[in-house]
Amino acid sequence: WNQAVLLKSQCVAGCVALFASLSDERAAEARMAAPLAKRQRQDGSGNVRHEDPFAPPAADGTLSVYGTATSRVVKVLWAAAECGISDVRRCNLPPSDLKAEPWYLALNPKGTVPTFRDGPLVLSESNTIVAYLCQRYGKEAALYPDASPASLALAWQWLEFAESTIAGAQAPVFFAVVRKKPFPAGSALKSAENVSALATVLAKAMHALEDHLEAEGRMYVLGESFTMADITAAVQAYRLFANSGYGFPELHPDRFPAIGAWLKRLGTRTAFQVHVQGGMYTK
Repeated sequence: WNQAVLLKSQCVAGCVALFASLSDERAAEARMAAPLAKRQRQDGSGNVRHEDPFAPPAADGTLSVYGTATSRVVKVLWAAAECGISDVRRCNLPPSDLKAEPWYLALNPKGTVPTFRDGPLVLSESNTIVAYLCQRYGKEAALYPDASPASLALAWQWLEFAESTIAGAQAPVFFAVVRKKPFPAGSALKSAENVSALATVLAKAMHALEDHLEAEGRMYVLGESFTMADITAAVQAYRLFANSGYGFPELHPDRFPAIGAWLKRLGTRTAFQVHVQGGMYTK
């Protein structure tokens, strides 16, 4: 009789433990599902709306990046990885969704991507974000070239040239040839003649980078060491090389051997492999 009571007690205890375990699992599932449900909803017109997944602002040192992996987002993620940061929070929504949200426009009135947060700090210009990351988190890796005003000015010059001149010429060609979409969004699809003319402009910009790297046998944009000056230009150059110059003879990678050698050196860097070579921004 005592043994029967003992077995019954053990059975009851086991069942209680089992139900408690199931209850804990369901509670955990509910906790995981609840934020997702809060982040996405439908408005009165049936449009899907999203909420800020990272509100309110986190503590200083918690990094968040908003936007799908465009070329500008990719360079921010690459810079963060080069600084040794692996725990960047991502809001992986496209610009079209983000700019429809009032909370996002409050963070970034331009409605562009990326938007970056480090605790309460909000930045929305990609080169500025790269420079901030390299200055705050990448000094030990010598990513922020502030040994002299001249070296810092040269780094900024190449960041701006790559974004305004190279990217400015490449984006319409890339979207027309690869994605078959107009650029900027909402504009008319460029004609073959327009794309060809832009390819000529892009070739001129790429030759400026080629000549700079070839001069004095530079290993990197500023010389012997990898710095933030390489980041924007490399993201743009890799997009061009990955698409074999978009079929234009003047843009074929063979025309730019110094850039090819530079990209090969960058290809030995893990962060470059993960965020640039492994990204979808070239397709």
